[in-house]
Amino acid sequence: MVGWLRKTTCENGVEYIQNKVVDISLEGNHVRNITLQSGEEITTSTLVNAAGIRAYSFSRLEGKDLPIEARRRYTYIFSVTDAWNGHYRLNTFDHNAIIGPLNEVSFLRGLSGHGSQQALACGRCVAELAVHGEYQTLDLSEIRYERIAENRPPTEQAVI
Repeated sequence: MVGWLRKTTCENGVEYIQNKVVDISLEGNHVRNITLQSGEEITTSTLVNAAGIRAYSFSRLEGKDLPIEARRRYTYIFSVTDAWNGHYRLNTFDHNAIIGPLNEVSFLRGLSGHGSQQALACGRCVAELAVHGEYQTLDLSEIRYERIAENRPPTEQAVI
């Protein structure tokens, strides 16, 4: 699925950069540029942090400390010859994703292993925030960052 997604997005104009962000330059709350491990600097006024399990480390470059930590999850506890396990980046506040703008950095963090299910829809919402300044397709304001600062976890109506 990831291979298909990468191929399709490239066919539609996405350019993937294989590198690591090592610094984010801010002027006040405004992003000015990012520095990559290769030494290349990219000037931008819009930055989206969708770094998956590395989102916490990335947010530290932004000067933010969000309640997301790594937790290893196991599919099988008993002896098997083949198994699958995952690496979750878990939001310790309420176990939900954290989405939205904070200052001038848009982000999507803490999908807790559900990224392949939710990333496309959430990515669209982050893009809408970056381009239009508001959600247009889905209203994800219940999982915005402010709920953490206000100590107000969302009430789940249906848990599947």
